[in-house]
Amino acid sequence: FDKAISLDVKEANETNLNIYENSKFNLHKISELCDINKFKNQTSAENIESMNLGYGNVKLLPSSKNYDWITDEKTAGEFINDGEVIAMGVARYMNIKRHKGKFVSANNKLISIKENSKNKILFDYAYAILELHGQKLYKQGSQYPQFDTTKFDKFKIPLPPLEVQEKIVAECQSVDNEILNLNNEIAEFENLIKILIKYFKISNSIETFDLNLNLQDRFKQIISSIPQPPQTGWKMMKLDDICEIIAGQSPQSQFYNDKKDGLLFFQGKKDFGIKFLENSNIWTK
Repeated sequence: FDKAISLDVKEANETNLNIYENSKFNLHKISELCDINKFKNQTSAENIESMNLGYGNVKLLPSSKNYDWITDEKTAGEFINDGEVIAMGVARYMNIKRHKGKFVSANNKLISIKENSKNKILFDYAYAILELHGQKLYKQGSQYPQFDTTKFDKFKIPLPPLEVQEKIVAECQSVDNEILNLNNEIAEFENLIKILIKYFKISNSIETFDLNLNLQDRFKQIISSIPQPPQTGWKMMKLDDICEIIAGQSPQSQFYNDKKDGLLFFQGKKDFGIKFLENSNIWTK
């Protein structure tokens, strides 16, 4: 990115969304390059969840953090759209997804490249910009952040030549591939943990797991260095007897900010993933 666009950008706020003012490339309003909700055919959150089959050729784009839902054309029915789309949740979540082809959407702002702009901006370049700065297009609602169309209309982005955009996209794809490889490695180590738990009789799970050759050697090293469990198994205790739950309370929304003033604030489902904290863009005093 830094070869084409300076990332020493200004902080966006309610009045200034021109965070790329120091770019060496001309700035254009993203609303002049992209349509919002050209695809009108959206369904409900409940309906899209019920459509998920785990197979098919139609991508499901809920506003939630479910990135791998899929279905077939028969199940999708009248809600099928077809094209290149960037989906951003209308409220609560800033879960951005992209897809090229047939899809069903629920509770998203659907962003697509205008026909007369396809010779100016690449779809994947627009996605990279929105993935990086999409949270700045939300405003704090009474309960949850909400997509702000007014901010979208004012948001300006640099528009380098297409060949420069292609290089940026290629670099982003390289990073995405590395993330995928790391996630695959994490999944392998999670399998190792499950196998160890089963081996040492901490769990009676009947699941079976496969390990790659490197982790098979790691497994052998671990079991040789840990005492073997007793024949009767380990002592069982209630979690409540050894742990406590501390429930906090959220600060009032008037004390939230996106200027990195105070403490980083993680909010329930919005920022707590299944296993790890997600990226928060809200601070509080």
